[in-house]
Amino acid sequence: MDFHKIAIVTTLFLFTISGLFAQVPLKPLYEEFTSSTCGPCAPANAVLDPLLEQNSQTHTSVRYQMDFPGDGDPYFIEDNNIRFDYYSTPGAPSLYVNGDIYGNILNINQADYDSYLGGMTFMEIIPGPSMVTSSKQVEVNAEINVLEAYPAGMKLHVLLTEALTYDNVGTNGEELFHDVTMAFLTDPSGEELPELQAGEVLEINYSFDASVTNVETANDLRVVIFVQNEVNNSIIQSEVFDIDFDFELYNLSVDVKDVNGNVIEDANFVLQGNGPMSTDSDGLVAYENVLDGTYTYKVNKSGFLDATGEIVIDGSDGTFSVVMELPDFFFFEDFSAAAPPDGWIGFGTLPAAVIWGEGQFTFFNSTDPSTLTYLVSPVLDLSSNADGQIVYNLERQFGSPTGSFGMIVDQEDFTTSLEYTSINLPSDSEPTDFIYEISDIEEDLSNIQFYWSIDNIGFSVYVLNYFYITDGSLSSVEENQLRELEVYPNPSDDKLFLQTDLQIDGVDIFDAFGNLVVSEGNIDRNGAINISHLNSGYYFLSVKTAYGTKAIGVVKQ
Repeated sequence: MDFHKIAIVTTLFLFTISGLFAQVPLKPLYEEFTSSTCGPCAPANAVLDPLLEQNSQTHTSVRYQMDFPGDGDPYFIEDNNIRFDYYSTPGAPSLYVNGDIYGNILNINQADYDSYLGGMTFMEIIPGPSMVTSSKQVEVNAEINVLEAYPAGMKLHVLLTEALTYDNVGTNGEELFHDVTMAFLTDPSGEELPELQAGEVLEINYSFDASVTNVETANDLRVVIFVQNEVNNSIIQSEVFDIDFDFELYNLSVDVKDVNGNVIEDANFVLQGNGPMSTDSDGLVAYENVLDGTYTYKVNKSGFLDATGEIVIDGSDGTFSVVMELPDFFFFEDFSAAAPPDGWIGFGTLPAAVIWGEGQFTFFNSTDPSTLTYLVSPVLDLSSNADGQIVYNLERQFGSPTGSFGMIVDQEDFTTSLEYTSINLPSDSEPTDFIYEISDIEEDLSNIQFYWSIDNIGFSVYVLNYFYITDGSLSSVEENQLRELEVYPNPSDDKLFLQTDLQIDGVDIFDAFGNLVVSEGNIDRNGAINISHLNSGYYFLSVKTAYGTKAIGVVKQ
């Protein structure tokens, strides 16, 4: 990821203050090196995050997202490597408290946290008025009061962090990230301070353009300031404070329905920069404190095809509707529910593992290939669908993963497997649909359970994005025609046309509130649909054919 560093104006003013000062409490500094592609980071953060959250007022926290393993965290910045190398960090996850490495993060608890409290120091950091605009222009102000003389060479560090991020999801199942470093306002190796005398005040002022960073939303930015002793890495003092903002925030309500107008409960709705939410019993999600702007969204729910699009917030609260399409498959699973779908079982011996999260199963292996690392499907009855096809999508994440796909022979013992085909994902491979004909299966189709495995030596990762079984009663040609059905032009200010070879049985158009505004029957495949009378905005077409219904989002200009 490119990171464009902006010139930073720094001013230090020294003022003499008479009198001696007592010590002040030292606020502990927690620095973690982590990554959304790091398998062990997920369980480590599941322990660390709630501990720091429940003690949020008594420490400073900063996370450095790293560029490994694999492609690394999307929010990695090059400057993080400077801190990584400074500590000679062994890998990720690694936690440093007050400049000392902690050890196994999985073991950290409240008693450990409390043991870092109670320290005293002769330096205090005072937050000053700091502001960010809607265009992400940041002004930072603070003061450091020096209560005792310090030799030259102490290092000042000033960082910009975001309290919560969502869009740097990787392959380890994490969906929410805390205290993510967005920029170093000082040099990443720190700004060397001169010799300091008791009573001096260091005034800190920075101007910074955060629009060139990974900042998602400008209303949860923070400043992290700490001073470090270069001789022994110890932290002299740290502080963190929120940055005020001068713009309005709005509320957004979205309802999610299927093509027949039924509300969809427990759908996973993800709004860019604002994170995931689950629809309630009325099919609704409600976001608060949303900035002006255009946001992409994605909705998934087991049994439905993913729905994606854009939502615009333009100076007022917004309401929006999303229609999800029902797939015309014999069996369909895209792993998009809020929990692993029923009947799917992943197992492995760490550091090999199968991890579920963010609409996919992720396979890790870095051990002996004899280690069993499997994902097992529910038991299926395919006896009425012998002409169908099994389709699964695999995506390489790191290394050159190998494994196999097949069936479980003894459903009481998952180690008894029959391989149908091997899995080989070279380093240059793209996400790929693999197809296996049910007619090639010689075993009993009425009681069958499939598996996927990873078995190669060396660190390798791949993901299973989705799995479905086509309906053998439909020809593959007809299925493809339904999937490829499109509408054009889109956007349009007058008429819409359907691009398909299928016979159209009818078209319904719904507005953003889910209201039916147009209903046409027996439309010729080359005929026009008049929308000139509709108001500008977002609409959803529900196109009905003999082989299923397809929902398509359109924009009326």
